[in-house]
Parts: sequence; structure tokens; C-alpha cells
Amino acid sequence: MAIWDALAKAANMPLASLLGGSPGPVRAYNTNGLWLKPLDELGDEAAALVSEGNYSAVKMRLGRASIKDDVKAIAIVREAVGDDVHIMSDFNQGMAFGEALLRLHALDDQGLYWFEEPIVYDNIEAYAQITREIKTPIQIGENIYGPREFYKAVVAHAADLYMPDLMRIGGVTGWMRAASIAGAAGSAAIQPSLPRGLCSLDAGERIGRLD
Repeated sequence: MAIWDALAKAANMPLASLLGGSPGPVRAYNTNGLWLKPLDELGDEAAALVSEGNYSAVKMRLGRASIKDDVKAIAIVREAVGDDVHIMSDFNQGMAFGEALLRLHALDDQGLYWFEEPIVYDNIEAYAQITREIKTPIQIGENIYGPREFYKAVVAHAADLYMPDLMRIGGVTGWMRAASIAGAAGSAAIQPSLPRGLCSLDAGERIGRLD
């Protein structure tokens, strides 16, 4: 990553331009809150996260003790942010496979933008079954190490959306290889998840498609 940055500086141009793209606005969501905290704290925090940077999307964590509590949490956040703000969800690999299927089916009609990492990140076969059964898009990739592992996930149709982390996927070169794999697959949407220092945003991970 440092060498790519140095090369772009030597060429006196943004790295995006050096790679054949162009700088421009990037949609973002605020992921800096809405953890598994008491339900009565979620509404104010959700509203604050949106107002921090006029965000049009926020991410909340799910996986409380009961499905009912997750449903309540979603309702509270939705009321606080309104219908025009996207709500992503992240389970942080917190469920076993059977539990995940049960819960995701129960939450599948809640209007969430995606379910992220409901089970351990490397159970590709299980993710493929979850993706087949659940209507809400399944998001993985943040914990995939290297383009070869990314390729295995894409070939298995392990998710609807992939978010490789720039460092874990192998830096700029690894990310470009992953993007090529996703493009060749034809059906895989790939999104960049960049370290905060490489992102011009004050908060949140970047989302969108790099063409």
C-alpha cells in the first residue's frame, strides 16, 4: 500500500487516477455506534449518527438474547432515522449456523439493507446455504485473507455482497485482483472497505462500486 501511494505521489496524481479511475463522491454509511447496548439508548444514538455527516445510511449490530429484542432494536432505529435512511446490520460472526438460519428468516422482512457476517467468516458452505434461503442480501468479505480465499467464496456463491478489507485482501494489488474475480463472476457486487487513514471520510466505511 505504501509503495502504491509513493508511486502515485511520484506521478503527481491521485492513486485512483493512476489505476485508471477518477476521484469523486463516494456514498458512505456511519458504522461508529449502535452496538448491543440497552434498547432505550438506540434512538438518540441513531439520530446522532445520521446528523454527524448527513449520512444516508447507518449500521447497527444485531444478535441480542432473543429475536424479539432484535426486532425491537430495528424498530427503534428505524423510527429515529426515518424511512429514507438505509439500515445495515452486522452480527459480527456471533451465531452458530442453525441459530443464524432461524434468526435471519425471522428478520428477513425488516427492510434491512444487508445482513453482515452472521456466522464465522470462513464457513463458506454454510454461507452459500444462507444466501440461497434469505431474501435480504448477505454481506461478507471483511475477514477474507487474500484473493484466493476470496475466489473460493465467490465461486461458492457464499454471499450477495462482498466487502474485502484493503489490508487483509492484500493491499491495493490484492484488492484489484479481488475486483477482477468479482467482475469475472458477473453476479458479485464488490465494495471497498478501506482503513480510515486511506479514506477522506471522517466516519464510516465506504460503500459503492469501483468501476
